[in-house]
Amino acid sequence: MKKCCACKAEKDDASFGRDKSRKDGLATSCIECRRKYNARRSNSDEGRAYKRKWIESNRDKALAYTKSWQARVGKDRVNEVAKNWRERNPESFRENVSRWRRENPHKDRAKTRRYQASKLLAMPGWADPGAIENCYLEAERMSIETGIPHDVDHIVPLQSKLVCGLHWEGNLVVIPSSENRKKGNRQWPDMP
Repeated sequence: MKKCCACKAEKDDASFGRDKSRKDGLATSCIECRRKYNARRSNSDEGRAYKRKWIESNRDKALAYTKSWQARVGKDRVNEVAKNWRERNPESFRENVSRWRRENPHKDRAKTRRYQASKLLAMPGWADPGAIENCYLEAERMSIETGIPHDVDHIVPLQSKLVCGLHWEGNLVVIPSSENRKKGNRQWPDMP
């Protein structure tokens, strides 16, 4: 009989794996506890559920760890990891965005209003409002016709760290929503 260091239960020797480095030749934790431990560390459903539960109960530690990791690897690596995750998990990403919008309606409205205000400020006096409206009608028509959601995209983004485009018919193009989301405000023609 041996006591498992994880579950503290007394079990027979057959319940333990082999460990040649130990005096008795047996692992310190039982096979069942070892299996649970490995499941928690893996990317299985059980492992993800365990990690989610731990993060919820240790929010401060998890946040501190995330911030230290971000500081250690740098902003470019953090963005790359986030982009890769979004590409591998589009459904989860959409669910997360929807949940954030439901939980933070005031922030979502503020973000929408900031974007709308920037569109108003970026619209020059010589822009043709009728032509702009036609672009939006075309996007709606294409969405209905193809069954794929389409957006009106600003070729040169209205808000970006490097450039700010104008809201006029020559800077608008109708593209599928998925392409628009992928592009964001990080790409445009002739970008440096």
